[in-house]
Amino acid sequence: MQARLSFSGLLFSALLHLWLLVGFLTLIGSGAAQAASYVDIHGVLHDPIQSVLGGNLESYSGSNLEPSADLSHANLANADLSSADLSNADLSHANLSYADLSDATLVNATLSATFNHATLVNANLSNADMTNAVFAEGTNLHGANLSETIFSNAWLGGSILTDTILTDADLSNAIGWASATWTGAKYSLNAKDNSGNPIADTLFPTGMDQAWRDAAGMVAVPEPSTALLLGLGLVGLCARRRS
Repeated sequence: MQARLSFSGLLFSALLHLWLLVGFLTLIGSGAAQAASYVDIHGVLHDPIQSVLGGNLESYSGSNLEPSADLSHANLANADLSSADLSNADLSHANLSYADLSDATLVNATLSATFNHATLVNANLSNADMTNAVFAEGTNLHGANLSETIFSNAWLGGSILTDTILTDADLSNAIGWASATWTGAKYSLNAKDNSGNPIADTLFPTGMDQAWRDAAGMVAVPEPSTALLLGLGLVGLCARRRS
């Protein structure tokens, strides 16, 4: 009888320990999924990430600040996200005011967010959805790759778009573009890639015609065949001078 009790006691103890272990692991896993944080440009840790609607951000699934992160409504003001990979991330309605996204990868990301004085220098935003995004005055997109990006109803007033890549971008419904800085921004117009395949034209809003683009310092991407002919012409000219 005592042996049976001892065996039952051991079995109960083992099951209890197993239950506690499973509960602990579940708690740890749940905590990891809900403990995303970020360090801001001032070195301050924000843990957990807050929502622009108030309280902790509850929308994300899995780890954040990674590819495919669900950061909708996230309050990422002053976040230091330089060189971060947020490809396919959902940043809709997020607050990225004064955030540093320089050299970040945001390919295919949904970015209907607020970028007030944010830094996106050399960021890869190709094929991103900027619908209803707000690039308030001081937002720096210098050198960013904006190819195939959609700017439907996006506010660009006062933002810096110098030397950006705008091939196949859709700016047709952008707002406030006249007060942005566009010097050196490269757009596609009857252009072709290195294989001779046509590149879709950049779409512009009404009023942003050729004369306006030229005055703003924007640059049309040349056709490789045209560039090749120009190069051959210069070679021929040099050869003629030598002879």
